[in-house]
This record gives sequence, structure tokens and C-alpha cells, in this order.
Amino acid sequence: MGKKLARKKSEFWISVQHWISDYQWLIFLCYSIIVFVLAMVGLKQQEVMYDEPYSLLTRIQNSFQILKGSSGPFRPIAPLPLEIARIMAFFVSLFVGFKLFSLLLAKQWLLLRLRFISDHVIVFGLNKISFSVANNLSDLGYTVIVVDPSPDASLEKQCHNQGIVLLAEDPTDSTVFSKVRILHPSQIYAFFENEAWNADLAIQLKSLMIGKTSKKIDVFVHIQNSDMCYALKGEEIEQAVSGSVNFYYFNLYELSANQIYQTIDKTNDILVVGYHQVLENLLLVAGKERLFVMKKPKQKKTWIMIDEDSDNRVKWLKLKYAGLDEVIDFIPYNISIKKNTIPDPDHFQALLRNRSVSSVLLFLPDYHVSIEWAATIQRLLRDSSVEIYFLMNSVSGISDLINNENSTCSSFKKIFTFDLISYASNTNIMKNSLIETIAQTIHGDYIRLQKEKGVSSEANPSIVSWDELPPYLQESNREQARGIVDKVRLIEADLTVLYNWKEPLFAFTEKELDKLSRYEHDRWMQERIKLGWQAGEKDISQKRTPYLVPFDELSEEIKELDRDTIRNIPYLLARNGLTMKRKATAND
Repeated sequence: MGKKLARKKSEFWISVQHWISDYQWLIFLCYSIIVFVLAMVGLKQQEVMYDEPYSLLTRIQNSFQILKGSSGPFRPIAPLPLEIARIMAFFVSLFVGFKLFSLLLAKQWLLLRLRFISDHVIVFGLNKISFSVANNLSDLGYTVIVVDPSPDASLEKQCHNQGIVLLAEDPTDSTVFSKVRILHPSQIYAFFENEAWNADLAIQLKSLMIGKTSKKIDVFVHIQNSDMCYALKGEEIEQAVSGSVNFYYFNLYELSANQIYQTIDKTNDILVVGYHQVLENLLLVAGKERLFVMKKPKQKKTWIMIDEDSDNRVKWLKLKYAGLDEVIDFIPYNISIKKNTIPDPDHFQALLRNRSVSSVLLFLPDYHVSIEWAATIQRLLRDSSVEIYFLMNSVSGISDLINNENSTCSSFKKIFTFDLISYASNTNIMKNSLIETIAQTIHGDYIRLQKEKGVSSEANPSIVSWDELPPYLQESNREQARGIVDKVRLIEADLTVLYNWKEPLFAFTEKELDKLSRYEHDRWMQERIKLGWQAGEKDISQKRTPYLVPFDELSEEIKELDRDTIRNIPYLLARNGLTMKRKATAND
């Protein structure tokens, strides 16, 4: 109770400070007017007291002199209003002097402060998303420094209000790194809208930091281009740097797409209105699932695309991602989606005739347009079970209203929002390195295969979500993911970006399959022995397993499980945008 009360008091004083900061010049003006009026009244009274009448102009001049800090016409005994005016005028001069001092020496004072900080957070690039991350970290108690060569004025003001330090400097200038104490933060974020800047910054940070500090530092680098992000992640997994500085490359739009795809109902057709980079990544997630998890199902999933230039967008997607149209049936419609333009009922119903839609995704300019389209589509579909989702580029109270499960508004029951800001603010999502992502994919595949065999969670306690999985099993999946790099090297192959989905995935030879299956079993045994497991009749509670024996002593059924693990590696990599290529030999 005491902590809650203290937090409320702290929030109250913070809000008071923000209010004073926002209206400081208005307060100063009102204060100065009061001083001026008191001076005018006091001088008038002094004229009467000493029988020394002055003209109105002289009285105004003397009042301004008092306001500037001088005493004005001095008499041994002065009226009370004049004395009060002189005392208050001192604070006017003090305020002006402080502002001038701040203006002249603010940067020097800031740099002096920075020389003594550590465990801070550095954010390169100032935009709505990076500000959200900085603001959340500031609320958690971190000292946050934002570096941007030309910050937006409104965001700059918000940084100031939140106590976030802003350096308006060029990050390519090497002196900036020493100013922000680059070897001493706990976290660094590269959030420039120009992804080339982020990639270059990551290269600079690697040369400056790796091997130069023993401090644990997490570096998050935003890369919007999927292929570039996959390439950097491939480098991340191949290098497998185990040091104090960890680099995490992520694509915010892909992270958002993964979260959205797990949420939406994919039972029937999916209707999409508008376009956004999140949509492109969403299609990639859907395509990879059908190609590399379901292994090219015979029936395509239908995506109905409505946009002003939908035909050309679909053509570009098919050209850019060869093989995507083998698993997704695109149905494009060119319809205007400008503000205040809603679909013609007859046209819309003809468009969806004989089609069953399970989810609607709206990628429209702003939430006003999205709400209008959502309400219209909800009426035209005449199916209360259809879920409608729309993208928001910022956090708004409308999200809380629409997503509130206890809302009494029936119109919002099947309408939901998703916003990039929330995903960007979740550092746990961004921290998922390629190893972590593959580990979670391995566990997801395990659950899917167990359920296909009819195994229940009661019979197998491991059939739970990743977050509910015991830590030792999470680490087991991570070890299996890390082992992929060793397996790739064992057969003298390289990891590379998967550009063409139509190309057959890497296939192991029988000799390679046998070699890697034995390696995987040996790796698994070493892992289990380290955890205290012993050979014997299966008993999970007692850490006993009958499989702690050489590979050749295993039954053919268990050997095949190890072989399936190896066969699945190309599919695991493909779902993360990577593939394997054998190294060229002298005979090639």
C-alpha cells in the first residue's frame, strides 16, 4: 500500500513538472505582469506619500526598471506593494539568468553528466517506435540517451519531458561513441529508419566493443529488408560469438507478422484491405508454413487482396518471392480505399460470392478509416464469427476500447487492433536470436508431431507452450539449435540466404545422414549426462532413460527419430530464410 501511494505521489509530481515545463513561459509572463502592476501601484502610492507626482510615462519607465532588477526611485520608507515588487523582480532576473546560462552551457553540462554514467541505454535514431522503446526503458528506471542527427521537434520535446537525454549529433562521427560511453551501457538499440545506417552502425559497434569490454551488453539492430536480416542472422549463428557483447538482428515487421499470424483464424479465406510492410512479411510467414511445415499442401490458401493497385502488388510479390504462388492463391481487386470511401455493397457481395472468410485484415492510413471499413465489412459479411483486425501505427485509447474483453459495445466483439509500437516495446521478442527462434521452432514441431500421433499433454508433460516448458528442456532445444552449425560444418557446407523458394531444399546423402544422426545422438547423450541422467528403464522423475547407449545399440525406430531430426534441418533453416550450400571442391 505504501509503495502504491509513493508511486502515485511520484506520478503526481512528474505530471506537475511536465505542466510547469509546458507552460513555463506563460507562467513567467503572468508573473512579470504581476510584478509590473505591483510596481505601478507602489510607485503611485510613493508619489502620494512623498508628494512627488510623476507623469504616467515616467511611472511606466520606473516600473520596467524594477522589473529588470533595479530598485527604481529609492526612498527610505516605501509602500508595501513596491517592496513586494522589488523582491519578486529578483526572481525574474534569476529566471532569465538561469535560462541564459542553460542555453550557453547546457551541452557542456550534459557531456559532463554523461562522463559518469554506466548501465545506461543508448538508442540510435529517433522516431515513434524508438521513442516508445526509450520511454518504456526510462519508466523502468534506466538512464536513456538518444542519438539522432536531426531529431523531430515534437519527439525532441517528448524526450525532454520524459527526462530522456537527446544528443543531436551524427552517429558516424567517432567522437559520439566516447561521449555516450559506448563500452558501459547495458543495452544499445539501432533504430534508424535507414536500415543501411543500422547495418553500418552494427559493424562499427562490433569493431569498437567485441573483445574490448567484459561488461554484458545487448545490442539490438533493426533491419527492415528480410533478406539482409536473414543474412546477418546467418552470420550471427555461424560465428556463434560467446562473449559479453551480444548482437540481435531483428525485423520489426516480421516479428509483428509472426505475432499476428499466430492470432488470426486461418480456417478459411483471408480478406486483406490496403497494404503495409507488415502484410508482405505476413504473406512470407504464411508461405513458409505451407511450404516448409505442411510441405506443400495440395490445396492453396486463398488471400483476397483489395487495394488501389492490388494487381501490380500481387505481380511484384510473385516475382520477388518465387514459389509463393504455389501455396497461396492470390485474388486481387483494385478498389479505392481512400478516406470516407466505403465498398459498394453489391460489388462487395459479388466479390465474396461463394467464398467463406474467416479473418479480415485492414492495413489502412489511419484508425478512423479502419473503423469505418471494419463496421461496413462486418455488416456486409453477415457473419458474426468473422474476426476483423486492423493495424495501428501508434498506441491509442481506441485500442484499449476495442480490445477490451469486458466492453459492452457489441460492435467491437469481433474487431481487434494490433500496433507496431507494442511489438517494438517488447524487448523479449526482439531478443530472440536465431538460435532462440530455431529452438522454439523445434519445440513447436515436436508438439505438432506428438499431437498428430494422438499423444495428449497428460501422457507427455512436454506438450506445453514454450513459456511453460521447463528451463532444462528449453536449453535442450537451444543446444539442438546450436548443434546445427556444427552439423553444417561437418559436411563441409555453408549457410546462405534462401532467395528462391522453388529450388529444392538441401538433401543429405545417405552417408551424411548416417554421420550426422550419430553425431546428434552423441550430442544428446552428452547433454543428458551433464544434466545427471542415467541409463535404465524410462523414468523422467528419476532422470533415467533407456537411450543412453551407443547409436548402434538403439532400435531402428529410435535411430529413425535421430534421422528425422537431421532431415528436418533444411526445413528449420528455410523457415528462417536460410538454406545450406555445399562448399565448392577442387573437382567442381
